[in-house]
Amino acid sequence: MSARRRSAHGGIRAGAVPAAEPEVDGDVVTVDYRFSILAVRRFVDKLSDEQEEVVRSMGFEGVLHLSRYSKLDRHFSAWLCNQLAVATAPASASVPARVPISLADGAGAEVPVTARDVHEVLGVPNSDRQVGRIGRALAEKERDADAVRRALCLDPGEALTLQAAEAIVARRNKDAPSPTGPMTQAERDAFAVAFLLLLVEHFFAPGSVSRRGKVNEEVFHALANPSEVHLYDWAEYALEEFRRCAGRVREQVTSKSSKIALSGCLLFLEIFYLDRLDFGEASCGVQRGVLPRVAAYDYKSLYQLIEMERQPEWPEGGLKLFGKIKVPIK
Repeated sequence: MSARRRSAHGGIRAGAVPAAEPEVDGDVVTVDYRFSILAVRRFVDKLSDEQEEVVRSMGFEGVLHLSRYSKLDRHFSAWLCNQLAVATAPASASVPARVPISLADGAGAEVPVTARDVHEVLGVPNSDRQVGRIGRALAEKERDADAVRRALCLDPGEALTLQAAEAIVARRNKDAPSPTGPMTQAERDAFAVAFLLLLVEHFFAPGSVSRRGKVNEEVFHALANPSEVHLYDWAEYALEEFRRCAGRVREQVTSKSSKIALSGCLLFLEIFYLDRLDFGEASCGVQRGVLPRVAAYDYKSLYQLIEMERQPEWPEGGLKLFGKIKVPIK
């Protein structure tokens, strides 16, 4: 894959996140985000065979491989988000979600990041319909919200919360009492909607920390008809959160903020980046050609490769530095 070079942005040399200087009272840089593999595993690890079949029918089979992972390296995630570059949207752009985004390696070489990449790494739908459309009329939003509530079989006045979604997913999981028969269509629909609400919030496109604990109403129109969720471009939607994140992180790093706030599906970013570096014989057991790519890695191999990519320097009170492997992203 061809790559192009970019200069340091905002005074930051390519391939490094400058250390934020500690405050006078001794505070150091902290990295905060809502992305949580462990939160997703709380319900994914307990899915019944029937529920897993529903997940596959929705086009989200890659999520079933998350049992291979646990926590991420916060500093590596911050470094990657600082390496993102978002093109300036043309004034005539009617669909801002399609603005190109790229990721630079330690040598400053950039490679485009596309929805197809998200599909190949995470194993999620990359279809035609747009998720998260903006500028929709209030009446349309209300209809979508009503449709989601009906799909979840919520009682009148019952709050649509993440806790309610968790309860719906748990009804037919491995820990639930033995069912009297297969899931009804209504149960499959309720599970599909609840599962995606949880997945979006904890893993797929978690927003900034200010949205913690809230259901993402932005995706309601894509859930209004549970049988059609696979027809939406969930891969592109994941990229949109990175577009929001990139500028914010770069500003925080440039201003030497003591707190870096990340958002988006950080596991995708780590696998996508590591997949494009040449580690020679040190593959750490990662197999090429396996799709989705999330199935080729695990917690151990991810951390081994990240450690190989880490720079030996670590400024006191600052972020770890990465970009040790000085080769263009392939």
